[in-house]
Amino acid sequence: WAFSNISTSKVLIMRDDKNLLVSVRGGMKWPLKIGTELIKTYQLHGTCVHPRFRRQGLFSQINNVFVNELIVENKQLIFNVSVKNSRIGYEKLGWKYVKGFRRLTKVNSPLILIKAKVLKSKVKQPKPSINKVKKIFIPKDFFKAREKHFINVIHTVYTPEFLSWRLSNIEEGYQSYSTKNCIIIYKIKISNNIKELIVGDVFLLVHKYTVFKEAFIKLNKSENQDLTYTYIFNTHPYFSYFLKMFFFPNPLNYNLNFGTKTLGESNEDLLNNKKWG
Repeated sequence: WAFSNISTSKVLIMRDDKNLLVSVRGGMKWPLKIGTELIKTYQLHGTCVHPRFRRQGLFSQINNVFVNELIVENKQLIFNVSVKNSRIGYEKLGWKYVKGFRRLTKVNSPLILIKAKVLKSKVKQPKPSINKVKKIFIPKDFFKAREKHFINVIHTVYTPEFLSWRLSNIEEGYQSYSTKNCIIIYKIKISNNIKELIVGDVFLLVHKYTVFKEAFIKLNKSENQDLTYTYIFNTHPYFSYFLKMFFFPNPLNYNLNFGTKTLGESNEDLLNNKKWG
């Protein structure tokens, strides 16, 4: 789904002398903005290197080609979230990692440990049916309100078209829950008999905690999940709202690996004194 539109994605493929696939580097154009300034950005997809060809420097080679091509195309920024092993490789290539990106988790069910360890019958992962997937609709007023709330932080510029593409992976089973002043986009996952609700994004028409809280309480009653979590920056406009709802970061993995790379000398100071939303 991520590379279904060649006008919004870029994929490099490396083959050996027998024309066999040995490495892939992909990325997607991502509409970032701060204030009134648009930032020409790519979000990276995972770099893949065939097991037989690892430890030969292919990771660095294909990423360097990708970066150089984006510089020629006058792009300004790359961002991605890495696993620890990849982070070391990216840092060698000049990536800088930003602190403050967290996973916030809330335990909804006091029986969560019993469910995970004692129950013998496994709950099957729900598989979304293409015929049952409802298109998520967000009124224009919510997009306008979001821009006002996020104006002072680097943020994704949502439009109906971009959101439709972002949610086009039907296998993920994206859903939404709406109140008068709040829309929550989420998905459900069953893991070790535990029902998890993963919050993707929240659209508030009114920037108030009471509006946020009301929507989440109603969503919790509707889904009756055991665990809720989201991935969010501590400078996100609604970060404090999650904390007030008793979402907590993992103290053992406090800052996730959010990597950035500015492109070209003219953009070296692009991220200085900027906050992420």
